[in-house]
Amino acid sequence: SFLQEKFELTPGKNFFEFPYDWRLDNRIAAKQLESKSHDWLRKWKSFSGNPEAKLVFVAHSMGGLVTRYFLEVLEGWKITSKLLTLGTPYCGSIKALNFLCNGLKKSIGPIELINLSQLLRSFPSVYQLLPTYNCVGPSELDLQKLEDMNTLPGLSPIEMQYVKEGIGFHAEIHEWVNKNHELEDYQNEKYTIHPFVGTYQPTLQSALLQNTKLVPLQSYRGKDLAGDGTVPRFSAMPSEWKDSSRSLAASCPHVSLQNFPSIQVQIRSIIDELDLEAFRGVPPDSLKLEMDDMFAEGEPIRIKVFSKEGQELKANLTNLTSQKEWTIPTLEKNSDGWQTQELPNLQAGAYRITLKGLEEGSGISDLFLVIKA
Repeated sequence: SFLQEKFELTPGKNFFEFPYDWRLDNRIAAKQLESKSHDWLRKWKSFSGNPEAKLVFVAHSMGGLVTRYFLEVLEGWKITSKLLTLGTPYCGSIKALNFLCNGLKKSIGPIELINLSQLLRSFPSVYQLLPTYNCVGPSELDLQKLEDMNTLPGLSPIEMQYVKEGIGFHAEIHEWVNKNHELEDYQNEKYTIHPFVGTYQPTLQSALLQNTKLVPLQSYRGKDLAGDGTVPRFSAMPSEWKDSSRSLAASCPHVSLQNFPSIQVQIRSIIDELDLEAFRGVPPDSLKLEMDDMFAEGEPIRIKVFSKEGQELKANLTNLTSQKEWTIPTLEKNSDGWQTQELPNLQAGAYRITLKGLEEGSGISDLFLVIKA
């Protein structure tokens, strides 16, 4: 898989796939995930010798709802550092409502080839994909939540009860999100959420009730807010978020999000998180460079550099006209913490001197002139 190729992952050690029966109540899969994930992490801590190791989840579509339930309701947040979701319907999908009300069938002319409508209506998980926002009404300016509807086209009274139970699944997660945010440990150990959102694909976003029929629309209150063809853009990020600035978008269909090159690059970047301090070298304000701005040809060019960390520095010299570069020999350390060096005789011209730690870092640079005597 992509993840195994890009990281040093070994199935059964630090890489685990979690297949589950998507037809059942997502709570069942979440509880199975709870049991397995604790075992995975326990074994990895023992094998790696890292007692601080935590879980990273990458979940597509409904898998994100399963994981979210585990993290928030079943306290999986205590052992998790990141959740990456791809097209997860945090606030549901009109496409699921359309299948339930209008059916899932295939016909050629008057001949019906297959009809999966009743089978689909028997799956608890499908009801847990229903929209939680105001999405259905007589007009786009008068939309209601499904939980406030007594009837819906094509659904029996018992199926309407399933609708309310499906919405209740999301309500339970949201309730625990609010409770957890009040916990100090949760705030200190909170996992980060990285939702990948498909956009600019024709996507159902709301629906009208017309003559006892459900008419889905590729717009929300008159405006096309787009999506991945299955999940509206605004639904593919956590419902508690106030804006979409932290989401990562790509113009890609729902089923292909995990294979889209730009998304794979972002996934790799998030998982392969950098400790930026380790790449700073010497912070800019901890280096001091002391030298004159102008020298005559043949005059000794002395530089003095101070490193707060006292680390060995590497210096480069560039002639700004010819772009010729030199590496300056290692600077000599003095007892007062300053490092000194005398540069070779230079021809007249403009020069840049750059100093940095032996580790990669921002370093420091300055310009000086050498003029004809």
